[in-house]
Amino acid sequence: MIRAAGAAEAETPVREGIWRPHNALRLLIGLLIAIGAPLGATTLVRHGIIGEFPSLLYVVCIVAAALVGRLIAGVAAVLGSAFLMTVYVVGPGTSIVKTLQGNVVDFAAFVGLGIIVAALIARTDRALALEQRARKAANVAQERLSLISEISAILANSFELTANVDAACAAIVRRGAWEQALVFTHDGENIRFLGGAQPDRRQNGKRRSEETADLVSAALETRRIHTLDRTTIGRRVGRFGAVRYKSGLVVPLLNNSDSVGGLVLLDSSRARSYSPIDLVFAQELGERVARALDNARRYEHQVHIAHTLQQSLLPKSLPSIPGLSINARYQAGTGTEVGGDFYDVFGLDANTWMVVIGDVCGKGPEAAAVMTITRATLRALALHERSPQRLLALLNEALLAQVPDQRFVTVCCATVHMSAKSMRLTVALAGHPPPMVRRRDGQIEPVKVAYGPLLGVFPEVTHAEATVEVGEKEAVVFYTDGIETRELTAEDSALALLQEHGANPVDQIAEHFTAKARAAQNGHRDDLVVLTFEVAGRS
Repeated sequence: MIRAAGAAEAETPVREGIWRPHNALRLLIGLLIAIGAPLGATTLVRHGIIGEFPSLLYVVCIVAAALVGRLIAGVAAVLGSAFLMTVYVVGPGTSIVKTLQGNVVDFAAFVGLGIIVAALIARTDRALALEQRARKAANVAQERLSLISEISAILANSFELTANVDAACAAIVRRGAWEQALVFTHDGENIRFLGGAQPDRRQNGKRRSEETADLVSAALETRRIHTLDRTTIGRRVGRFGAVRYKSGLVVPLLNNSDSVGGLVLLDSSRARSYSPIDLVFAQELGERVARALDNARRYEHQVHIAHTLQQSLLPKSLPSIPGLSINARYQAGTGTEVGGDFYDVFGLDANTWMVVIGDVCGKGPEAAAVMTITRATLRALALHERSPQRLLALLNEALLAQVPDQRFVTVCCATVHMSAKSMRLTVALAGHPPPMVRRRDGQIEPVKVAYGPLLGVFPEVTHAEATVEVGEKEAVVFYTDGIETRELTAEDSALALLQEHGANPVDQIAEHFTAKARAAQNGHRDDLVVLTFEVAGRS
């Protein structure tokens, strides 16, 4: 867990003052040992408990004092031990002056060696403290780098921005960097809550006070991190919208010259001071979030352009066919490129219509161009040829002549001929899944026609043709492969969907197909087109 409070101490150079509370306490205890330990040793020597080498006992006293109180306590223990040894051990009953005169060399040697021992012990203890602090600083730095890496991975996982932001904020809280993390977006005018996390609730309440907007706005205006503590908020506990805090940071989310939002990091249970390294860490987190916000905006813009272009390539409306209810649904896939799924419905005469649904290989402007060529060519060919199988052969020739990169196309081409209370459907397939027929008794059956070869690849193609009668209250469903899964082909998926939902009205059936496409595994869904025709009967 990243140590939030006090982490700055482990990151700053160790230059400890004597009068810091921790060091002052150590010195006080060391001085007590420097006084008490030699007195205790002297008592043991005077009572004969320690008879040989009493000086070693005093050395132990010096070592103990130096270990606790470092050099000052060690020197005090040296002087105290030397005094007590002179008065009570070396020359008891003799004046101090005479004793020192007779043992000046020994006294000087003891004091000198004692000070050296105390200095070495104090230096060793200090070196150990430095090593411990350096290790703590390295651990904190490693944990923070690990968190930054985790945040980057979370935010790059997908373009589901709100979910990614929630997960990133949850990681910040879970790793103990801050107790609460909130992200706000800025669109140039308004500041709104996007996502966040705190220990007991994954998402914070979305209420936003004026103070919230002011704090984020202030950070965005200055383009600098704002520190929230008692000096800046003017009281012990502040409120950030619905969230109470004692300290925190407001990090502006910047992308070059643009302000995209704010990252708010709060501590609710403790007041905390922030070192420059804390600010750098918060800035690194903010840069990752800002990059994710900017990428998401760009992605949404590109998706909007792609979907707008896609819609412009599809029919603006469907024809009104007496006795027939028609529904069309288009579900865009993931990604920022134009998809290749298309459809068209147009009249051939008063009672006959052409239905086309297909899928161009690939995505992007090339696929869009082939889609446009396919629709326009079929409409032109249908002026002179009505047979679906012959239309596919002619379309294949046109694609080979007009599309240079052999970008293949799957097509289901059908003619619909209406009578008083039924519909005659003639179908030919070019590598496309067959339409499904929902009978009046609820039975679901695919149109039984052989799959023909793809279009735009082979110079000569032959396709079969099949005709089925669809009665009153019966329906036909055309679809593309956007409902295909790893386990089921598009045809099998369509059959399963209709067996489950076939009794519903046809517009609801289309919705179930698009819902299936939206629920694609791993979030990578393909485009989908669904066309439903239900025979209502002519009045």
